[in-house]
Amino acid sequence: MGEYKAGTLHAGRNPKGPKKAPLARSRKQAIAIAMSEAGMSKNASNMTPIPKPEIDIAVETLSDRDEFKVIVQFIRDEREKFFGDLRQAESSNDVMKIAGSVAALDELLSVLS
Repeated sequence: MGEYKAGTLHAGRNPKGPKKAPLARSRKQAIAIAMSEAGMSKNASNMTPIPKPEIDIAVETLSDRDEFKVIVQFIRDEREKFFGDLRQAESSNDVMKIAGSVAALDELLSVLS
């Protein structure tokens, strides 16, 4: 606030040098600059982050829902579709792309199952 009151608080950057940047015009702008420099957020300044559940707990919680079962079945169907594409691949580059996709789906299914 001292810089703002002295009229030397700059609001932003200027490629021509720090002295050329525009000055902060309002008290609200000065507060926002100070909070930004301090690494604070206006709305969540004193809030602690909510921990995310671990994946196995989330899967266990969601596994009874019909939507979850539909998503898992969709992933299995996509995996089978990739195997069909793999049989029809013509170049080694296509084979590598499809094999990578199948590996990613296998990893996802192992986490979800």
